[in-house]
Amino acid sequence: MKVIAVVGNGIAGSEAAEAARRVDPQARVVLMTKEPFPLYSACVLADYVADRIPVQRVILRTAEDFGKAGIELLLSSQVMDWSAEEQLLHFDDGNLRYDRLVIATGSRPFVPDLPGFGKQGVVALKNLQDAEMLRAAQGSAAVVVGTGPVGIEAAIALRRRGWTVALVELLDRVLPRLFDAPLAAALKKRLEDHGIDVFLGERVLEITGKTHAEGVKTDRRTLAADAVVLVIGMRPELSLVKKDEVALGSSGGIQVDRQMKTSREGVWAGGDC
Repeated sequence: MKVIAVVGNGIAGSEAAEAARRVDPQARVVLMTKEPFPLYSACVLADYVADRIPVQRVILRTAEDFGKAGIELLLSSQVMDWSAEEQLLHFDDGNLRYDRLVIATGSRPFVPDLPGFGKQGVVALKNLQDAEMLRAAQGSAAVVVGTGPVGIEAAIALRRRGWTVALVELLDRVLPRLFDAPLAAALKKRLEDHGIDVFLGERVLEITGKTHAEGVKTDRRTLAADAVVLVIGMRPELSLVKKDEVALGSSGGIQVDRQMKTSREGVWAGGDC
């Protein structure tokens, strides 16, 4: 039986698995993810943190949905290594040999060499686990680093939970890639009117605390923080890809053609990776 393996169960991976099932009804389609959750929407995580929607509205397809579609869903299954020549995916507890492979590993948060990044209470609001951590966090003060859309949404969500919230941005305005100065200034005022402190033109130097975040030190001040949300950009998640296994494009992601084929025969890629 032909095995079609899909690594990553975001939108790209899930759609690829369902397309594979339609195209080849006889194949074994295996969709694997390192997360413990089936397909969910990252776009509504801030609403979930703010308790505006239940988790059922975050989940887009359940494990049962994939089973009914004839797709084998492997949750909490991280691919530790990939032997491209042998067409093998390696897990902690075994291997999977495939005939066709789709890499849909998404993106990972960009984190500079920042002291304290690994402390408890520091998240990126990139996945449902991050959202669950913020919902369960004990405390009253949060610092959000980065004023892109996710940073803004995270700050508003935490403020709605009753926390004191500070937004820190390295550049001179909020949403710097989307808004010009007058519009950004209007948004900054709206945020401040809702009780969110906004600090522009400040560089974060360190996340303070022993094992758990206690504050954020910038080049101008130290802000108290029981939780820190770092949202300063994303990079393609390529930890599975070794040098020369597939060609990379100019943006650092996996290079594909118009059919999403990579430079390696039998391997496709899609999504943020």
